[in-house]
Amino acid sequence: MSAVQSETNILRESGKASLWIGLGITSKLMVDLVIAASFGLGTQTDAFFVAFTFPLIIEALIYPACQSGLVPVFIREMHPEHEKQKRVLFSTLFNLGLLSSLILMVLGVIGAPFIVSLLAPGFDTSTSNLAVDLLRILLFSILIVGPVGVMRAYLNAHGIFTQPAMLELIRGVAVLTTILLSYQAIGIISIAYGYVVGGFLQFIFLAGTILLKLGFGYRVIIKVDSLKSSQVKRLFMVPLADYFLAQIILVAQRVIGSFLPPGSISAISYGHRLASVAGVILFSGVEVVSLSYLAADFMKGTAANLRQARETFVAGLRFVFILGIPVAISIWVLRLPLTQLVFERGAFDQHATQLAAPVIGLFALSIPFFGYRLLLNNYLFAMIQPGKVITMSIAMIGANMLLAILLWRFSGARGVALAFVGGLIVVYGLGFVVVEKELMPFQKEILQMVSRVVGASIAMGMALSLVSDLTTRWLSKVSYLPELAVRVGALALAGLFSASLLFGALILLQVKEATSLLKYLKRLLAVRANYFVE
Repeated sequence: MSAVQSETNILRESGKASLWIGLGITSKLMVDLVIAASFGLGTQTDAFFVAFTFPLIIEALIYPACQSGLVPVFIREMHPEHEKQKRVLFSTLFNLGLLSSLILMVLGVIGAPFIVSLLAPGFDTSTSNLAVDLLRILLFSILIVGPVGVMRAYLNAHGIFTQPAMLELIRGVAVLTTILLSYQAIGIISIAYGYVVGGFLQFIFLAGTILLKLGFGYRVIIKVDSLKSSQVKRLFMVPLADYFLAQIILVAQRVIGSFLPPGSISAISYGHRLASVAGVILFSGVEVVSLSYLAADFMKGTAANLRQARETFVAGLRFVFILGIPVAISIWVLRLPLTQLVFERGAFDQHATQLAAPVIGLFALSIPFFGYRLLLNNYLFAMIQPGKVITMSIAMIGANMLLAILLWRFSGARGVALAFVGGLIVVYGLGFVVVEKELMPFQKEILQMVSRVVGASIAMGMALSLVSDLTTRWLSKVSYLPELAVRVGALALAGLFSASLLFGALILLQVKEATSLLKYLKRLLAVRANYFVE
């Protein structure tokens, strides 16, 4: 396959995956909006987010570890003569995933009070009891995490990206439906039931996809020899350890938040989740698809393939910074009106907005670093050098914890958000050292591009703030416009103007992606003009 064909395939599959992932993330955002409007920011939502921490950690461990560790393993078994070994390996990993999930679920149900007291030592008795009840329900969703992680990796290794990308949408719709149908009767417990229903629907959907597209190859076996020959232990356990280390930050956020005023845990959770939502929408398609291509290039090992892998990595870096930096600055500048627009309704009042908006704005600054870390991890896992990923995670945790200890007493929830950004900045700097050899030919080019994008984004942010304020004042004078229409209209006008300004600035600064897009638009307009003339 030529470099051009490879790039085209990556873009095509990334686009389809990004579309479904984006819809799934939108459904997750809608869940957050419904929770905020129904329950506001307070002890109930704090209890839910603490209870949801344990299942969230399990998912954050298993799903990425399966993606990073198992996709390269399955790809190595793609030769037709290895078909039997591949199916044996899949069945073994599926059964181990199911058994591990069952053990985690049982241990979690038994140890729920201890888990809650560990995560939120500052809770009072009633809030702790509610968190324990919610956790015991949510734990049933863990039962499918292991098998779903294995099935996702299996499908991605076969070049099937669309169906796995639909999983969040399936769960989001299930959670929303369950909440809307039952929250008035059973309150916040309806959220927990929704996640359980959504999890089992994900399992059924993926199992059906494998059956229809790849055939029934499942067997009730656990064959240790297949694990040894595939090196799955090394390739899976290292990313699992890496993602486990990363969850220390989430636990620390919950512990610190339990000592802050009511609603702080919820504000931190919303800020962290919204930054993750933006990062996943922007970068997940390329992140999911690029791993398969990078792993295949490194497996072939020719000079041409290794060069293509480096070029893919550098192109991904440029993509991350060109999209991530303007989005981060835009959310920071518009943190207050965006929080009002997205959350301020129902039980989520002005006081909640004042608490959450600064935290959301600070977490947003992590978006470009989040994308950079995803891409860098993919590159290192594809190179079979996961130990370097562990090193960076340890550095990130150390920086985050040190900053959190220094800041939370003085800045509260804002200090927690700032500490998170600081930890990712450390990873950003260390990452350049780790892949210095690969980036050396492109280092000057990347640094110049980043400086130009930062300059253009700052100018865009200043314009965004000014135009947003002016249009809000102007639209507020129109008596027949409701407040929601004023907010949406002001942000839409400011966004269009500032996006045009950003695009023009990137062209003037000769950022090649912007100039390439301009040339494409000119060709497209020329083709359309010729069509109408004819």
